[in-house]
Amino acid sequence: MSKRVTGRSAFNSSAAKSLRLTLLSLLLLAGQPIRMQAAPVRSSPLPRGATQDARESATLEAGTPIERAIAGGQRHFYQITLTEGQFLKVEIKPRGIVLGVSLQLPDGRIISVYDPFVTKQEQLIVQQVAETSGTYQFKIFTTTKAPAGNYEIRLAELRAATADDHALQQARNLYGDYRRLLREGKLMEARTALSRALEIRERVLGPDDLNVALLLNNLSSSYMDADDYASAEPLRLRSLKIIEKVYGPEHPRMADEIRGLGVLYFEKGDHLKAEEMLHKALGIFERTRQTESIINASALSYLGDIYYERGDYAKADESYRQSLAIRERILGPDHFHHTESLGAIARVAYDTGDYAKAEAMFARALALTEKALGPEHAQLTSRLNDLATVYTTTGDYAKAEAFYRRSLSIHERVPGGYASNLQPTLLGLARLYAARGLASEAVKFQARAGEIEERFIKLNLDAGSEREKLSLLDQLSLSSSRHVSFHLNLAPDDPAARDLAVTTILRRKGRALDAMADTFAALRQRAGAQDQLLLEQLGETTGRLARLLLSGPPNASPEEHRKTVTELEEKKEQLEAEISRRSAEFRAQSQAVTLGAVRTAIPADAALVEFATYRPFTPKAEGGREAYGETRYAVYVLGGRGATPKGMDLGAAQEIDAAVGAWRQALRDPRRADV
Repeated sequence: MSKRVTGRSAFNSSAAKSLRLTLLSLLLLAGQPIRMQAAPVRSSPLPRGATQDARESATLEAGTPIERAIAGGQRHFYQITLTEGQFLKVEIKPRGIVLGVSLQLPDGRIISVYDPFVTKQEQLIVQQVAETSGTYQFKIFTTTKAPAGNYEIRLAELRAATADDHALQQARNLYGDYRRLLREGKLMEARTALSRALEIRERVLGPDDLNVALLLNNLSSSYMDADDYASAEPLRLRSLKIIEKVYGPEHPRMADEIRGLGVLYFEKGDHLKAEEMLHKALGIFERTRQTESIINASALSYLGDIYYERGDYAKADESYRQSLAIRERILGPDHFHHTESLGAIARVAYDTGDYAKAEAMFARALALTEKALGPEHAQLTSRLNDLATVYTTTGDYAKAEAFYRRSLSIHERVPGGYASNLQPTLLGLARLYAARGLASEAVKFQARAGEIEERFIKLNLDAGSEREKLSLLDQLSLSSSRHVSFHLNLAPDDPAARDLAVTTILRRKGRALDAMADTFAALRQRAGAQDQLLLEQLGETTGRLARLLLSGPPNASPEEHRKTVTELEEKKEQLEAEISRRSAEFRAQSQAVTLGAVRTAIPADAALVEFATYRPFTPKAEGGREAYGETRYAVYVLGGRGATPKGMDLGAAQEIDAAVGAWRQALRDPRRADV
């Protein structure tokens, strides 16, 4: 589930979420101590002020600093040879510019050390213990739009590594493992590696070192990913204290830390605290004249999200536009990362009825995505869906169908794409055909979307936190309304529509009970040691599968993504089969709810009466939640095997609730004669 989407908009944002999380990861990783290895190579040093951008490497000699000029988009290379066991420390001092640094190891692996999109830093420190002998090359670079500037680089230390050096190198390696495991979706294993790295740095460097603060931030983010804000917040606050102690309260690094705390409060749902922190961070950026950074743009974007959720569209649009302007000045006008801001501006325009503006912004986001990822990438589908939604709302059904069909064809041709984007495509087609009066086609796509939705529900309720579960159930009330509304109001004589509505009601009531009772956790508590281990393995596997299906690993190809998903599904099935063999209780709980199974359980002379509330869905209506009417009651009656289920609308919930309330009040008063 996306933590970034509000209920106001009709648009899917799994791609936006994936993009935002990727960008946040870059921000959190920025500033990490460099994992460097070095010893001078035998090539001529560049003269002071040289500006070349070539593969030629300059020599670093102890005690001899090199100052160089660098312009936007340029790259400078340094090649250093180390023998195993040597320790290297390189210091880089930017002169009013923001630099990026990466390291290539002897085996060809490239490690990103400093990101060039963060606020300016006084000094970049590169430290590494050579674990193998060979040539190490690191690159210093800037963004394409960066202004020209100078920097100084010098070899500060080159010596035999001490025991502490080796320990800190182990911590850097563990941090690398953390990033790799994170990309693979192995969050628990990644957190374990990160915790071990943190323990080493605390032991060697002390609890108040900046390098400790950086890992505290990453660990906090790990807990945020699991919605464990009780664990995440103290880590973030501790990091904030370390940064303030080192830099003071008015430093840009403090602004970054405070922005991170604001993001935590936003994700937690405490928007008042989030707004306070974001304004505080923006104030520091303003006072220190550090507004031209991606971190500042991120703070503005989150502030826009807060305004958007409040329905303050004017302020939301202003914040989103300020964020986009900063990104464009830093990255240029045609960068892929602008798609998030463009989508946010478009959603505000859509919700305020400015469909021409929404169409233009969504179209630009689509063009940038297609330019960056190609015409067949799975992430393209959410952009196609956005435009199709606008065209459906404006009644341009031919264009809407063309965009939805293209989105659907990408899903069918690119297996392993982000499955969470397929459901909005199917729901969009269902809405489109319902608006055109093609009931049978609409029900067909609605039913397909319902099956995908059920799969995601099970994964999230099995693996999600309590907050995620309750949030999911709240979001599902509207989808349930669509299923029931399609039957009662669009296709009352369609057996497929009827069965979809009945099955949805039965499943959702069971899901709600499962979520509230947390039956999986209760079963784990009653299980034996071996069964508990199996249940823990199942929980972790289910969690990884849920995250991969909902957003996909940021850096994996569709083929790699599909392979990983298939492996996890097979592992999950094997674990479920083994646990079912050992536990009758688990076997009973894991049975899928089907209409046939329920009808089989009903005695021949009995009937099951299911009441439900729903909000009638109007396919031609504008907006997201605005397409749903006032709450009404429905009832479905299921007989035993062979009996046809029947359903009907009972009337407005407000009127029925008032009548029931009056009746209950009369029952409570023995003097009343009008019961």
